[in-house]
Amino acid sequence: MKRSELLAIALVAALGTMSVSAAAPRPQAAASADGGAALKPTIHPSLPADLTQLWMAPSRARSPRPASVNEFTNAVKLEVDGDFAKALPMLSNEAVQQGTLGHYAEYYKGLAELRLGRPADARRTFQSIAAKQPIGYVDRPHSLAGKRVGLIENTKFNSDKLLLRIGEILKADYGVAETRMFRKHNSSVPAHDEIVQEVRKTCDVIVAGVGD
Repeated sequence: MKRSELLAIALVAALGTMSVSAAAPRPQAAASADGGAALKPTIHPSLPADLTQLWMAPSRARSPRPASVNEFTNAVKLEVDGDFAKALPMLSNEAVQQGTLGHYAEYYKGLAELRLGRPADARRTFQSIAAKQPIGYVDRPHSLAGKRVGLIENTKFNSDKLLLRIGEILKADYGVAETRMFRKHNSSVPAHDEIVQEVRKTCDVIVAGVGD
C-alpha cells in the first residue's frame, strides 16, 4: 500500500474520532458553566444542634405535670365512673382549684355536690364560678341563620380583606343577619377590653382572622 493511501486512511480515522467526540454529550457541570441553569447552595443559618432552639420545637426532656393537675385528672376520671363521693374531696383541694384548670375543678366540684344530693352547696359553687366570669369555650350554634357575627382582624396584611370576604359568604350562604368588623391593637396581644365588651353586647358568634 502506498504511503499516500496510508495517510488518507489515518486522516479519515482521525476525523471520525473527532466527530464522535464532538457529538458526545457534555457533562451537566460543563453545560451549566456555559450559561445554563446551575444549582447553587442556599444562604441560611445552619441548623442548631439543639432542636429546642427552633421555634415551637418541643423539648425531648419534658417536665413532669404538676401534682395538682394529676389530682384533677384522677378526680374527673372518678366522676366519669360515677364515684362522686371520692372525687369531691380531691376537687375541693385548694391547690387543684388554682391555675389554668381551676375553674374546671370548681365546676366538677359543683357537679359532684349536685350528684351527691347537696343542691345548696352545688348552687353556691356554681354561683362562685359565675361571679368570676371565666372565659372558656362555648358550644357552637347549630345554625348561623339570623346570627350576628363579629369579625376580629389582627392588623396583619390582608386580614381585613379575608374577613370581609368570609362575612360576605356567611351572609349569602348561611343566612347570617349581620357582620361587624373589629380591629385589635396589634397581632401579638389579645383583643383589648373595649372589643370584648362590645362583642358581648352585639355579637352571637366571633370569627378571628390572621393575614399574610
